[in-house]
Amino acid sequence: MLSNSAGAAAQWVGNQVIGWWRRSGSGVSLLPQVRRFEQQAEPVVGGRSASLPLYVASPMFDERYLRGIELFNAGEFFACHDELEEVWTETIGPERDFYQGLIHVAVSLFHFEGGNLGGARKMYESGQKYLASYGDEYMGVRLRDLLESHAHAFRDLLGHHTSYPRGIELAPAAIPRIEWSADATSGSPD
Repeated sequence: MLSNSAGAAAQWVGNQVIGWWRRSGSGVSLLPQVRRFEQQAEPVVGGRSASLPLYVASPMFDERYLRGIELFNAGEFFACHDELEEVWTETIGPERDFYQGLIHVAVSLFHFEGGNLGGARKMYESGQKYLASYGDEYMGVRLRDLLESHAHAFRDLLGHHTSYPRGIELAPAAIPRIEWSADATSGSPD
């Protein structure tokens, strides 16, 4: 293991960097900076890490996807949207709707936090629709858990209302996180 000037360490397999780690008071966090050893590791967003599994930090996934998940888990939903949108615009194939679904989930939470309840409901429904066909796990993400926790967070907002819902707020404890699948945490992509 070698360290760079930003206080991160890189682990090598052969001649390839497979992950960047940063030590902090809460342990070691894996950073999605894997392309060049001389690249400066970015600080962990909001003091939190997505705890990326080893294979996820490989070039198997776009760094912007990994960064988007890290931003989501830090509660930076609009920044997550921006990061994932860059990947989405360049994607052709089955992953495109997956990215769009994650974007809509993030935007739904952004709107809910900001009090735009109509926009939050619309993006909630769209995000759920886009992601429903991908099964329990996709691209290393425990998708069923995400959709269930997303539904739980929106339970009060989705209740029957005779008028525009007012006074409903997103409970901080109910904010979903994107969790990695068991396969991802075991270090194997399959």
